[in-house]
Amino acid sequence: MIMDKKVSVQLPYGKESITFSLPRRNLLALVEPAEVAGVANVSDAVREAIRYPLDRPPLNTMIRPKQEVLIIVDDNTRPTPVYQILPPLLEEIGVEGNQLHVRILIATGTHRPMTKEEIAAKVGADIAEQYQVINHQWEDESALVDLGVTTNGTPIKVNRLVIESDFVIAIGTTVPHCLAGWAGGAKIIQPGVCGEDTTNMTHTLNMISPMPHLGRLNNPMRLEIEQVVKSVRLDFMICCVLNRSAEIVHLVAGDTLTAHRRSVELARDIWVRPVPALGDIGVVSSYPSDPDYWQGIKGLFAAELIVKRGGRYNSGNTVPGGDCWHQGA
Repeated sequence: MIMDKKVSVQLPYGKESITFSLPRRNLLALVEPAEVAGVANVSDAVREAIRYPLDRPPLNTMIRPKQEVLIIVDDNTRPTPVYQILPPLLEEIGVEGNQLHVRILIATGTHRPMTKEEIAAKVGADIAEQYQVINHQWEDESALVDLGVTTNGTPIKVNRLVIESDFVIAIGTTVPHCLAGWAGGAKIIQPGVCGEDTTNMTHTLNMISPMPHLGRLNNPMRLEIEQVVKSVRLDFMICCVLNRSAEIVHLVAGDTLTAHRRSVELARDIWVRPVPALGDIGVVSSYPSDPDYWQGIKGLFAAELIVKRGGRYNSGNTVPGGDCWHQGA
């Protein structure tokens, strides 16, 4: 009797990994993000991006002396290496020479506030000590400003600091997203620094469109998020494209919409992978979106897209030979 050879599969899980084996004949495909090296020098890449932005003048020409500058960064549910980006960014805008008052706002969305230790890891210990770093308080109505509603009736309630600052810069990462199609860009504002009413409305819009939205830009939620941002101050956007190791591969800066769309084009080559057919069973890692249960469900959306109707998946829609919008290895 000839035994079927086994193949070992390793999936990342938090700071560890899970390994299992199965007969080779039962393995349809092992779908992973493309292997791409990170940039050689992050500081140089940051300077290049903000000196030559898309649809915006160079960043250092836009900021005036003594302005109140707000830098919005994503929280620890996203792998953006903010601690690498902030030092050259702050140097480029000339914080001391221009006598700028800089505050950093963490776009927690409706997530829990980050701890002091998590903040230091996210923005860098020195920056956490030197600058005021603030968790967005989505449930505190006094911390929000009501800017009316969108044409679809979405209430626009945004963190007061965004409105009261003289200049707003945001930093985020572009990757396929289960609800908004792609993360990054306008999502740093909604849901990043908005109130619960705004977030509930944009997320509810997905219910009127039953098709999966992972990797689809023109979906109701993404379009409404971008409507919200039209009413909110966001002067300059920095979009990161990362590899599977959370290293920066591309940086695109400038106008929120233009920079985001360009970063999506660049991210596709890394995060959109072909599959030969739909499987009977799918096993998917949500890494690096696995710090908690809510983020971990992103793997389920990816698995849904590559498993036959009636199949099983544990951990998002394509046709045989199509693309798999994959959140991890």
